[in-house]
Amino acid sequence: MTPAWVGDEEPTIEQVEGLGARRLAEIVVNHCQRDEGLYQTVRIALAASAPGGPLVKTLATQIDAVCASQHFYGYRESSVLAQELDRIRHGITEYLLPAQPLAAAALLGRLIRLDATVYERSDDSDGVIGDAIGEAVTDCGRAWAAVPERDPKILAAEVFDLFTTDEYGARSEVITARHGELDSAVRHKLPLLCVISLNGGWTAKPERNKPGRDLGYTRYDKMAEAFGCYAEYVEDAEGIRPGCSAPGPKSKRAWWSFSTLRPITAPAPRPSNSPAA
Repeated sequence: MTPAWVGDEEPTIEQVEGLGARRLAEIVVNHCQRDEGLYQTVRIALAASAPGGPLVKTLATQIDAVCASQHFYGYRESSVLAQELDRIRHGITEYLLPAQPLAAAALLGRLIRLDATVYERSDDSDGVIGDAIGEAVTDCGRAWAAVPERDPKILAAEVFDLFTTDEYGARSEVITARHGELDSAVRHKLPLLCVISLNGGWTAKPERNKPGRDLGYTRYDKMAEAFGCYAEYVEDAEGIRPGCSAPGPKSKRAWWSFSTLRPITAPAPRPSNSPAA
């Protein structure tokens, strides 16, 4: 017998289950009409359970809707947008990633690339939107790791694009989220070259007056060396070309095939027509 709900106690799973599937479905549908978050969650769950694979299309449509929206989220509303991004991410990781990791990685890449759009029309002073994008970056790394026989060139191009187009610093973990690929490069003797240029923080605003802007210079070269990669640390432009030309010497333990550089970049670099180093 299902226990009755007494006083101000929170309802339990058993009590709600006792309502029966029909009554519970009616309650959910009625609340979907006035709760956009619940409506979004139910739509994703229904797409995941439907035959014919509408899940990818449903998730892509929701990502496109966020991109196309013109609504500005003030400080008190930013959590609403962050929760919307999280629900999409959760739908991808819970329903799509286990069965279709490559499709999940592609959608997570699209979700991550919403960062510029959502930052331009929100006040993320408390960082909840940045956290949502950061979680997507981590999950994107998990999705790529689950792809069988993934093409290292395609993955390298994806990581490079995500890293070099990171205008707001929300993708700062894009390299470490895929650190397993450095290990794969060594194990499979892949002749990869990775160049990382850091400006010590997120955005390149010359005023440098944004909270949390200065993040320091992470030693990615040390991380690469820990995986058995050949790495060089570069502090001036003259050292970039020699570093890119490094031969990747053989070792007694592994063939160091991955060169990683960390040239120090000015916090607010100015455009230049000067020849590359």
